[in-house]
Amino acid sequence: MARIILMRHGRGEFDFDDAYGRWLSANAMAELIDNYETTGLAQPQSPPDDTKHLAQSASYAVSSPLPRALASLLALRMDVEFTTDPVFTEVPMARPASLSFLGKIPLPVIVWSVLLRLLWWLRLAKGKEGYGASIIRTRIAALRLEETATQHGTVFLSGHGFFNHMLGKQLRKQGWLEKTDVISSTVSSGYWACKVFDKTLP
Repeated sequence: MARIILMRHGRGEFDFDDAYGRWLSANAMAELIDNYETTGLAQPQSPPDDTKHLAQSASYAVSSPLPRALASLLALRMDVEFTTDPVFTEVPMARPASLSFLGKIPLPVIVWSVLLRLLWWLRLAKGKEGYGASIIRTRIAALRLEETATQHGTVFLSGHGFFNHMLGKQLRKQGWLEKTDVISSTVSSGYWACKVFDKTLP
């Protein structure tokens, strides 16, 4: 029985949730997104015990190369080989330049977030990976995880919330069974959240 564990990274130095009520221009929102992609974990911070337990059950680990994901993996102090792979990076938002007709009109960050994700879904993400490309990358990532699980048995991914959601859907399409009974309520959602998938492989 092979197993894939998907974990969302810990709370970053910059937390989007804390910024949702701020009003920003398009340029300021673009700067905020760029800053978010380069920040690591907020300190002090420790992974939940249940997440640590799942991590210790793995025989191999992979991570998105983005600082908050890699720092989360290192915080787990796993005694296994690991690699980083850009195929597991977060699905990008469209950039505010896609809404240039708004000019310098400030909008709440939460409104920007919804609009920019909508543009991504509508394949209007100027200069960034669009919906179709993200779907293709998700399929590649799922196959890569399956290949790794075939070799190592249990593989642990330190990734991102939205991409992990898409990845979980793709794994289910490939015959992986999500095991909700091994996830406690403390790590079922939010930062450090985990999803576990099992499959009998040849």
